[in-house]
Amino acid sequence: LYEVVDELRDRYGELPEPAQVLHEQMKLRVLMKQLKIELAEFTGRRLIFAFHAETPVPPEKILARLDDPERYSFTPDYRLSIDLGRMSREDVLQAAKKELKAFL
Repeated sequence: LYEVVDELRDRYGELPEPAQVLHEQMKLRVLMKQLKIELAEFTGRRLIFAFHAETPVPPEKILARLDDPERYSFTPDYRLSIDLGRMSREDVLQAAKKELKAFL
């Protein structure tokens, strides 16, 4: 992924904003695949991650998030919901990456 972006920059210069957003989305998808997260959804305020039942994320890492019940909740169908408030699309991508990296 990084090599493709580097190649594009070498040939065409700095990427336009839509291409940069696509690159960030692809990095997020790679993290999701590593963690066996089947779905990421933003509802305007809440970011929701649907974990596969066989996720490599230790349950303790998910449960630690629930110490802040105002912001985090977890459902029996393996969905972690995070209250982010109102954010721009780019900020949501960065927040999602930060949350997922905490599970590595």
